[in-house]
Amino acid sequence: MKRVNTKSILVFLAILLFQFSIAQEGILDLDFGDQGTTRFAYPDKGSRAMDLLLLEDSSIILGINSELRQNGATYNRGFYIYKLTNDGEIDISFGQNGQLYFPNNGTNSSYFNSMILQFDGKILIKGSIEGEGKLIRIDQNGIFDPSFGINGIQSISDGGKIAQQSTGKIIIQSQYFDGYNNMYSFSRRNIDGSLDTTFGNNGIQITDVTSYRFDLCFAIKIDWEDKILAGGPSYNNGDDYHPVITRFNENGTLDTSFGNNGTVITTFGPESNLGEVDDIAILGDKIILGGNYQYQGGTGGFGGIKPAVAKFNNDGTLDQTFGQGGKVVMETYFEANDRLRSIAIQRDGKIILGGGASMPFPFEQTNFFVIKLNDDGSIYSDFGDNGTFITDFGGSDTNYVTDLVLQTDNKVLAFGVTEDANDEHRNAIVCRLDNEVLGIQDLLTENDIQIYPNPTNSFIKINSKTSIQKIEIYNLLGQLVASKTYGNNALEIEYDLIKFETGIYTVLITSEDEHTISKKILKK
Repeated sequence: MKRVNTKSILVFLAILLFQFSIAQEGILDLDFGDQGTTRFAYPDKGSRAMDLLLLEDSSIILGINSELRQNGATYNRGFYIYKLTNDGEIDISFGQNGQLYFPNNGTNSSYFNSMILQFDGKILIKGSIEGEGKLIRIDQNGIFDPSFGINGIQSISDGGKIAQQSTGKIIIQSQYFDGYNNMYSFSRRNIDGSLDTTFGNNGIQITDVTSYRFDLCFAIKIDWEDKILAGGPSYNNGDDYHPVITRFNENGTLDTSFGNNGTVITTFGPESNLGEVDDIAILGDKIILGGNYQYQGGTGGFGGIKPAVAKFNNDGTLDQTFGQGGKVVMETYFEANDRLRSIAIQRDGKIILGGGASMPFPFEQTNFFVIKLNDDGSIYSDFGDNGTFITDFGGSDTNYVTDLVLQTDNKVLAFGVTEDANDEHRNAIVCRLDNEVLGIQDLLTENDIQIYPNPTNSFIKINSKTSIQKIEIYNLLGQLVASKTYGNNALEIEYDLIKFETGIYTVLITSEDEHTISKKILKK
């Protein structure tokens, strides 16, 4: 038998990985859709991109609102759910020829709000049908789940964003107005859609998070302790927006260990304390806010807007290692007004931003942009054109990103809005961008760390020859579900998985010498 030269194989693999890793980043992946994009256009109405989900097999679920706009008003709203294959083609086996459509039948609005992928692989959609709030549960083939609500649809009061705790229970964000103050409102639903009366006050928690009259919630996320992070702008009558983030405990009560009695009223820029939070991301014990900084003296004499990012520690204090005192304000691309709408975080802490960059007044054309930052807030210049991918998709007047997702291979899916060739109707568009390769294991040190028992139904033990600095646990979708940092000399640790759903997880273990090892575990 011919002897295999292990060292030569490792060198060959390293060369291949290096060649793959230096592919140009931040450009359209021409293997996706039609030259990197897939567009959704209707001849008689517009479409507005809302939300994007990535499934375990890298297929894609999209939520799109359709509408007819006349004289500045919007009519005839309905919504679509589409499924794309990994290469950007419509999957005609889903629903009816690749789509589900929820019309309004000419009476009230049917409107998509948000959606999540549940731990059992089902898709949960929050929307309105004929003007009534609904939760809709389907499988990955577009078939309604008969075990949920009535034939897959559960009637609920009005709501917007939805999120999922590790128990599978569903958090629904809404607003409550008492006639004078507008407040945050959350409800919790069991997996079958019924109201969970153990949450808040008989299933609903209403909280006045600031002393401002109007507290608007634009974004929610669930952290690895099942706490609820909520952010948006707060303001008084005639006042500009102030960026706010609040953290709630798993049961809906304020987490008083965070900020000032659960809330942080923050600022983004040096010239004013005005702005808004539009998206939230969590990586381990760090919280990243994406939003917009408001200042005086914008283009055309109006107020100015710049994309902004802030990074917080787990207690609500700013991470001083990030940007200037924990904050980064982006300069506008065309020296006009730019707006950030979505953020995504790589496993190594780099940040992807998506939104729209406006031309100066009075042109008001908006370009679709994706920006990449290093984990310290500086521009990652190898991405696109000195850190930015920007396009008008062939001359369209209106272009902006509404949602971002990172694939398991770290490519960037950007979902957003463009217009048809005549600038008559808005179209939804999704594109895929090449990005740096992450997660390459250190092949020479992998055997220095052991995890057992595997499979497990309760806990795992991790033994290492070098001190363990940090562990992170990801589900099959690449979502971070747990993270913990350890002190010096942690050679053996035990981690409890009792709250985790059954399934396969990836454990990333970082040692004191900054080697990161990836191990798969099965939770029974």
